[in-house]
Amino acid sequence: MKIIKVGIYLYFFIVLCPNKIWSQQTSTCPPNIDFESGNLSNWKPFTGSCCPINTGTAGASTGRHTIMSGTGTDPYGGFPVVPSGGGSYALRIGNSGTSRQAEKVRYFVRVPNNVNNYSFIYRYAVVFQDPGHTAAQQPRFEVKTFDSATNQSINCNTHTYIAASNIPGFTRSKVSSSVYYRAWSTATINLSGYAGRTIILDFASGDCSLGGHFGYGYVDLSCGLFQINTVACKKQKTSTLTAPPGFQSYRWLDSSKTQVLGTSSTLVVNTPSSLKKYYVVLTPFQGFGCPDTLSTQITVTNVKADFSIEPSKNICFKGNSYSFKNNSSTNSNPMSYAWSFGDGQTSTLTSPNKSYNTADSFNIRLITSSAEGCKDTLTKGLRILPTPIVKFNINDSTQCIKNHSFKFTNTSTISSGSMTYNWTFSDTSFSTSISPSKSFNTFGNYTVKLKVTSDKNCTDSITKNVSVYAMPISRFSVNDSDQCIKNHLFRFTNNSSILSGTNTFNWNFGDNTSSTNTAPTKAY
Repeated sequence: MKIIKVGIYLYFFIVLCPNKIWSQQTSTCPPNIDFESGNLSNWKPFTGSCCPINTGTAGASTGRHTIMSGTGTDPYGGFPVVPSGGGSYALRIGNSGTSRQAEKVRYFVRVPNNVNNYSFIYRYAVVFQDPGHTAAQQPRFEVKTFDSATNQSINCNTHTYIAASNIPGFTRSKVSSSVYYRAWSTATINLSGYAGRTIILDFASGDCSLGGHFGYGYVDLSCGLFQINTVACKKQKTSTLTAPPGFQSYRWLDSSKTQVLGTSSTLVVNTPSSLKKYYVVLTPFQGFGCPDTLSTQITVTNVKADFSIEPSKNICFKGNSYSFKNNSSTNSNPMSYAWSFGDGQTSTLTSPNKSYNTADSFNIRLITSSAEGCKDTLTKGLRILPTPIVKFNINDSTQCIKNHSFKFTNTSTISSGSMTYNWTFSDTSFSTSISPSKSFNTFGNYTVKLKVTSDKNCTDSITKNVSVYAMPISRFSVNDSDQCIKNHLFRFTNNSSILSGTNTFNWNFGDNTSSTNTAPTKAY
């Protein structure tokens, strides 16, 4: 076991993630190992006393095992209580109380069967106050790993950090001169060779044994940090490899492990034409684990955006409907799609359908993306031809047959181009005039249809009705047209007729009197 002095006020931030060596494949993240459920499920908390750390009481204690969230910062080191680049939650172990308190959390990790290379990476930040006690009395933080079956510690993975003010890499706090902190750093826990076994991970903090000083820590874990992030798209000239942050040093090697390619956390390489493997040696700060090696294999992702438009030729605006068939391809599924139709509308469907609200020329753009973020773009154009807007007015849609004449005023329009006209009447006659006139030979109801055709052969039509009424024939007789004034009475017999419809009557008797009866009588 390593004994390393680190101080009293102790804040420890840890990020864990499985798989020691990555080659385009990851293992399943242990449930809630990252606290992203917002609670301590799958973790086992304990409390006790220090020093040494003795945590025999099971169960969480309010204020001593606290789930943290938000954007707050540590009051002494100024770093976030939830580390950046991780999730939304972290765990604080302990508090600012004293009285020889100690806290611990435990997680049981089942190393997958047949996985010989398996590691955890933990990020940490440390803050402490140094009271100057003996090492046995100082606050501390412990990381322990052991096989649950044999209870044996795992080599190079069990550490005890004891408070001190002179540890390399620490900075004195601006808030209190007795407080020191280390900003975010990273270390590893190597579980290679333990395939199929259950490993216990313990993280514990303790106050000083004299009861006057305290230590506590924050723990956060994220499965994503262990991966070497690789960006390798065929159309990109370079690819960037990114190792986990927070190690003291990095050393990138080529596939033969003989040539050093770089010494920072990122490495930019020319995008290879085929599979190529790279290694990075991660060296933690002294006392925080052993050097570890990660590998990645760059697979060049080729994305080709392609689509066809049906119908493929220009079509008229009226009733327009397009189908966009996606023919994109990639060597790395799944793909996602972003369509832009040139009229402000978009879609993420694989093969969308679309109708336009205006006649115009439009550029259709498809952006096809792979799961790795590689993209390709294709743009095609289409043109929707204007359809005439057909309208006409009628001077009077109902006329009597005598001297009737229907005058049709054409008010049709089109946004561009020219138009021709075809008028058809239901008596089988027709006209190609712009605004014709029409009389019918007999009374009746007729339809008038105007069809307008553009110079691009786009058509539309409208139909209206007109009516021609028959003329009435007015006739009547009188009982005696010459009568003496005494007891005279004229009786009028109405003999009027009409070939279609009904008549109404208006009698005028010449003395400024009238009647609407069919056959009235009159005395003067």
